[in-house]
Amino acid sequence: MGLPWAVGMMMTGALGYLIRDWRNFQLACSLPTLIIFPILYLINESPRWLIVTGKHKEALRVLRRAARLNGVTLPPDHKLTTMMADIQFAHNSKNEAQVAKAISDPQQSRWSLSCPKLLKTARIRLVTFCLSINLFILSLVYCGLSLGGSTYSNDPFLYVIISGLMEVPGYTIVSPVINRWGRKYPSLICFVVCGVVILSLTVIPSTISWLVMTFAMIGKMGITCAFMIVFVSQAELFPTEVRIKGLAVTSISGQIAGTIAPYIAEYLGPMVPWLPSVIFGVSSFVGVLAVIPLPETLGKNLPDTTSHPEGSNHTTPHIRTPNTPHHTQGHPTQHHTTPTQGYPTPHHTTHKDTQHNTTPHYTHTETTNQHNTHTGTPKTTTTTTHKDTQHHNHTTRPSPSTVQPLLTHPTSFTNPGRTSPRAGC
Repeated sequence: MGLPWAVGMMMTGALGYLIRDWRNFQLACSLPTLIIFPILYLINESPRWLIVTGKHKEALRVLRRAARLNGVTLPPDHKLTTMMADIQFAHNSKNEAQVAKAISDPQQSRWSLSCPKLLKTARIRLVTFCLSINLFILSLVYCGLSLGGSTYSNDPFLYVIISGLMEVPGYTIVSPVINRWGRKYPSLICFVVCGVVILSLTVIPSTISWLVMTFAMIGKMGITCAFMIVFVSQAELFPTEVRIKGLAVTSISGQIAGTIAPYIAEYLGPMVPWLPSVIFGVSSFVGVLAVIPLPETLGKNLPDTTSHPEGSNHTTPHIRTPNTPHHTQGHPTQHHTTPTQGYPTPHHTTHKDTQHNTTPHYTHTETTNQHNTHTGTPKTTTTTTHKDTQHHNHTTRPSPSTVQPLLTHPTSFTNPGRTSPRAGC
């Protein structure tokens, strides 16, 4: 997805060379945005939203299309339908609990203050702080180098075109690299390369224009690669419950840096030619310090909540259906009447008042003969333990916590080696 960004940058340099009037240039750059409106009809709706609103057939269609485009295999439709029903049930139950709490104590629900989830634990505070610093530095250096045509080149139009061209390898080689060596160390290398070459520009004479432009383009490629890697890793570091909020915070940090970069490149550059290079080079090394505390996310599941210390290795969650033997969940098969945690309490019935309910899949029956002291006749008592079904015709459904990861974690039914690319800025 970063390649269209690079093509757009190259086209911007070409249009600026051909159209010198700034009003016509602005119009030529703005009109293509009208293409977005018909493209919106080709974008699928969120499967998660379709599931919680009860539109399971449409969610199945979207998931099948995504699986076909990614070349992966989905579970059978009946399993997906069961998962969707459980996710919708869990979502509705949560909403009902929140509504009941608000009705029972409206003053507390309205005026209560709580710590933001992005600051709730030490780990999430560290992730939020480091990623905000990273996005600030990435935007500052990236936008500064993109707008540094007057500082690092004699031809700003050619500078913009080559600058966009240097982003192409940054977007194409990053995906296989981070799938093999992870996210942390490649991003550290990219920050170091960018910092070294940009600081080197302070000692290279401006008369050697080709060397100045070469080093500037190497730095641009390095910061582009780091931008791409951080865009992928930040979505993996933020837990699901605060992912959107976390991405919004880091995005705001990057936008603030983007507003500062033009003043450094356009105003400080002509006055003090070496100062922009020092600012961008030192900032790159600060980015190195902000990456070091972050954990590696390669081969780890996405965290669900802020209480998760770190994602675990890729595992396929086991879904226990009513036909699954009891021992598949890690519990040994038990042949006694002691209730097992997580299962219905055993019912003790006699032949006189036996109720006809759903037939259990796993039943253990113990029959004992007891002597009735009043009549002198033996009395037979049958103790029946039902482990996988509930009485009174209630349908047992798998726990939402065991099936929800298949839709919240793409790695549960997709190829874990594939990485979805992100836009560069």
